[in-house]
Amino acid sequence: MALPKSVKSREFIRAALQRYEDARTLLNANRTTGAVYLAGYAVECGLKALLLSRLGAKKQAEMQESFRGNRGHSLDSLRDRYQQIAGARLPMAIAKEFSHVISWNTDLRYETGT
Repeated sequence: MALPKSVKSREFIRAALQRYEDARTLLNANRTTGAVYLAGYAVECGLKALLLSRLGAKKQAEMQESFRGNRGHSLDSLRDRYQQIAGARLPMAIAKEFSHVISWNTDLRYETGT
């Protein structure tokens, strides 16, 4: 995978890859709730990287500020903002996979059990 030119975007890609590996480790240990939470967080970081990669430096700072709060953790909101900035919908194959994670939210961090 080629890394984006933007430093901030690369940081989010690295975080996404690390959270994905963390999720796989938890899944292998049958810690499914934590695995799902971290996998969703990996998707969140990936979407943020995509958003930042489409913007200039000044707009990147504004976008990063918008990542704070509930809207910044909403996969729906991040997807919609990406589509608005990119001027196109997600490719069909990605949209299909995205449908598997759309119900993810940060409330999972408080869930117990598997």
